[in-house]
Amino acid sequence: MPSAVIELDVTDGWEPPDRPRPRNTLPRTVAAALVLVLLLAGGGGAQRAASYRPAFTLEAGTQHILADDMVFSVNERIVSAYRLTDGTLLWSKPFALDARLVTAEAGRLVLDVAAGAELFALNAADGEIVWQRSGFAPAFVIGEHVLTIVAEQLVAGIEAYDGGRGERLVGIDIRTGTVRWSIDTPDSSRRALQFPDRGAVGGRVMAGELGRDGRLRVRDLGSGEVTRTVQLADVGEVGSFDMSIGQIIVYRTGGHEGAVFDLATGRWTWTFPVDQRLGLRVGWCGPLMCRTTHDSVTGLDPDTGRWLWHLGGFNAISPLTDDRLLISRYDTASGQRDVVVIVDAVNGKPLRYIERWHVLDIASWPRLLAWQADRSGKATLAWLNAETGRTTVVGQIDRLYSDPSCQVTAAILACTHGQLLSVWRQPAAA
Repeated sequence: MPSAVIELDVTDGWEPPDRPRPRNTLPRTVAAALVLVLLLAGGGGAQRAASYRPAFTLEAGTQHILADDMVFSVNERIVSAYRLTDGTLLWSKPFALDARLVTAEAGRLVLDVAAGAELFALNAADGEIVWQRSGFAPAFVIGEHVLTIVAEQLVAGIEAYDGGRGERLVGIDIRTGTVRWSIDTPDSSRRALQFPDRGAVGGRVMAGELGRDGRLRVRDLGSGEVTRTVQLADVGEVGSFDMSIGQIIVYRTGGHEGAVFDLATGRWTWTFPVDQRLGLRVGWCGPLMCRTTHDSVTGLDPDTGRWLWHLGGFNAISPLTDDRLLISRYDTASGQRDVVVIVDAVNGKPLRYIERWHVLDIASWPRLLAWQADRSGKATLAWLNAETGRTTVVGQIDRLYSDPSCQVTAAILACTHGQLLSVWRQPAAA
């Protein structure tokens, strides 16, 4: 890997370094607006404009899940199901307490009620309760998403035991509510997750348990069985840890550094400082490890921690492929990425700039779901093809000032904005 450090400082207002603008720059706001004007002008213009409006819009609250040909939502303690093709209400069911959508699969809609006091599973077809379990909270809440193992039709849950001094990890069958496996995790142990590589077929989510003695047990959450045991050397008092396929980062209690261990040997390989004031974080990003602060991102050799490249003016990074990363400047106040660049993961070289668009979703790489608004707040939703530079408009929203929450299927785009849920039919992939 190259040892040269590449600097790209954007703190004083950033523009792409080369003029004229390279061909691989995605369209700016003015260009996108011009394209829309041209499309809407002349014969059939009104018909074209109407195609950008949602197929339907519902007052659906702030939560929704797409499953098969249905969309489920929660609005003021009422759980509802709508037909995804036309928005027809299929059924609705009131709950006395606040409910949160967990997952919809295998003909069931799973709800977390009263902040984890109970789990309910409703029949997706008619809303009738199929099973209910008290004392189980969905495990591994990550942002607004709760881990489910789709291949095994299980939802992972946690249950307190021994007077609250330990947690019992359970795998609950979504169809019947039956506990398929159960694992006691003492309070002295810590737990973390390992997700399958992006795009992996049949990949499993694994759970790691790290005890005070430095012994790491890795479990397959499809079966609950231990698939790997590693003894870490001189691990110390563990505050928390993160796993990948070949490495583990251990954050020691009360310490100001993270320690990286090789999972093949259990040996320590390198350390890095931890400073919350600077927003300093280290994690895996494709084939590398990456270091982010409030105003920079750095690519690191995962085996040694050596700096490979450094980009100033950014504070967030997302792996796209084994050789591509999306780096951005994330504004915590607005919750938006206001500068986005796609870079070569190996050397940090910027490959494509995305200007004036707020990126929402990268899961369909090389297509990126994004939006931009004009001065009146009218927003355009579009797919940006990061390889060809082509922009495909999906729809428009009359008023949008912050990122909507969107879900995508092959045929449908559904976005929650405020208390509304709007649904568009997807154009062909571009």
